[in-house]
Amino acid sequence: IAIPTKQPTQQPQQQPTTRQQNAGQQNADWKWSNPLKFVQEQYRSWAEKGAKQWAIKATFASNEPPASKYVRRLLLASIRHTDMSPPALADFLLVQRPWQTDPRIAAKSLYLILLLIQYEVDLSKFIPITVKTDQVIAHFTQLANDPKNKSLAEAINQLGYIVRTKVMLHAAHPKLEGNLALAEGQNDPAQINQKDTSLEADLARYLSTIANPAKILLSTASSAKDFTIAVMSQPAIEEVSNTVKLLRYIKQKDESQIALNDGNAVLDTAKKFPYLQTAILFPDDSQPPEPPFQRFVVSQ
Repeated sequence: IAIPTKQPTQQPQQQPTTRQQNAGQQNADWKWSNPLKFVQEQYRSWAEKGAKQWAIKATFASNEPPASKYVRRLLLASIRHTDMSPPALADFLLVQRPWQTDPRIAAKSLYLILLLIQYEVDLSKFIPITVKTDQVIAHFTQLANDPKNKSLAEAINQLGYIVRTKVMLHAAHPKLEGNLALAEGQNDPAQINQKDTSLEADLARYLSTIANPAKILLSTASSAKDFTIAVMSQPAIEEVSNTVKLLRYIKQKDESQIALNDGNAVLDTAKKFPYLQTAILFPDDSQPPEPPFQRFVVSQ
């Protein structure tokens, strides 16, 4: 794509001087002649506004899905660790956001946390949030029979359960990255199982465990005809997809196939949702098993 060097400008009401014209043209042109610099400056201005403001806007009490532009900015700020660390951001969502007063805030907060931790390499600092997710689950379990909030309460409970279960899996297997990618250099399934003898069994148990809440999320979104819940189920289905990929890659025991069947059933259902069909990298059955790719690898 050719980047234009000049932008058409509107005719001002008063004619500026030649010097003003030249200065104004330079200010209008620099972002086109220096696109990388412009992106850097734009990112810096976003960072100065702060992740807290974006978190509030992304988890606003509305019936609409989380605003994608604020979610993207939060992910970028989280990856770059600008003004707030990801664990601090998760803590902010669960402590300072008024999730107790509105299930929409609670659901969006848990969706955002699950999304954030999938972009982390080390999840050990997220262990304390499991206490708070239990508090959220306990609070909204009481509202599960309320017709007005039943769908959202169900979504909250399932998202919270997946978040806490995922954090505990990573506590037992710290070398797994947030999207269940293996550490660099671990490309031999046999050696992986030798180094971590409990990984396959734990992964199979984890997949069977999260498959049920993921299935409930999809069922809730379908029965309630709620697009917002379908959107918020995305990181949960992504988690199932990544677990299936890794378990297929390291599988040596026949009993792991039961868990894979549970996971694949969820993925088959998710593919029927147009949004999820395009938003998730599903396992490719036509190719040999491959683990989830490492998101943060710098080639020297």
